[in-house]
Amino acid sequence: KEVNKKIDVKISENDKLVALRVKRNEKIETTMSELQDKLTSSSLTSEEKNSAFEELQLLNLAKGKETYLEDKILNDFKLSKFIVCTDAGLASNANRKFNDKENRAFITTQSIKKLKKYLMEWSLSPEGWYLNNDTKIYNINELEHDEEFYKDKTFYKERWINENGLEQKLIVTYSIKYKNYQKQIRSSQIERAKKVMDTNPTKLNKVNQNDYKRFINKTKVTSDGEIAEIETYSINNDIIAKEEMFDGFYAVCTNLNDDVNSIIK
Repeated sequence: KEVNKKIDVKISENDKLVALRVKRNEKIETTMSELQDKLTSSSLTSEEKNSAFEELQLLNLAKGKETYLEDKILNDFKLSKFIVCTDAGLASNANRKFNDKENRAFITTQSIKKLKKYLMEWSLSPEGWYLNNDTKIYNINELEHDEEFYKDKTFYKERWINENGLEQKLIVTYSIKYKNYQKQIRSSQIERAKKVMDTNPTKLNKVNQNDYKRFINKTKVTSDGEIAEIETYSINNDIIAKEEMFDGFYAVCTNLNDDVNSIIK
């Protein structure tokens, strides 16, 4: 089985590897476990076990080459740290733990919606925000009348957390520009949803998590609780309100102890 990997390397002025995006497929570990189960299965033929063994060898070889490549980068560029940067798709706790050792580190996207309740509340709280090179502590709810002045600035807050056996720094940012961008995208999707409701409701049978149809309620029951023969459609304002709570916010987790501004810039 062929395993493809795309690696982008960026070296900072102080000869430290500050960004390395590794396209690692999390399914590899699951696949290896499944293959090992096949080797001990009594229901498979010898041919099937041999095939599983060969595939397992290829995966082990690919992992070995990955380690070799990382070591080579560290040695050839005389680097002191190897930092893996990932998006949400590769942000599992297992991946973070894998990169929390020796000369490795990680910076990974963190879904605020998936944080524990107390951390989500802290992340979305309007209080306790900072700006780079500014000692003032901001309340982002008080920026309403100065949005034009602050629209290009990125506010942040940070704290160390210890969850699931891993100590890491949670960094949350807030941007008025990002908030307005998300609001604009959602408004366009809502208008599209309204148009489909009026002109072509047959398109509403299939709904994906992030497409415009998520804003549409389908109802087959009347207000009296009777089953209606015809579906009615309406905009789901509850979903809109829930999404608006997260407008402008973005979070990452890292095990780096670097200055927060060097991480978020």
